[in-house]
Amino acid sequence: MSPNPDCTASLAVLRAAQQHHVNMSAMADVRASFLLMTAILTLAITGPQAVHDPHQWGLIALAITSLIVGILSALAGLGFLDKGLQAKQQEDNAQHEVD
Repeated sequence: MSPNPDCTASLAVLRAAQQHHVNMSAMADVRASFLLMTAILTLAITGPQAVHDPHQWGLIALAITSLIVGILSALAGLGFLDKGLQAKQQEDNAQHEVD
């Protein structure tokens, strides 16, 4: 017995969506890695200069910003930010079901 043509089309759409999701996730991981690398390089270059001359507010701001970006991109690469978003979405869905 062959599957219904509508079912076959639906399965093809689901497979394509899953493949696109996997590709987009891999691309996001690569982008987070590049962001982490550039943030660490920026921090390595500006950090020592900002420490030696504390009146260079631009360098201090750049060093702090690159530190924050590095921490957030590391968390994104490890998947901690995704888990928090999923928990928030589940909480929102549960709240909507109650209403």
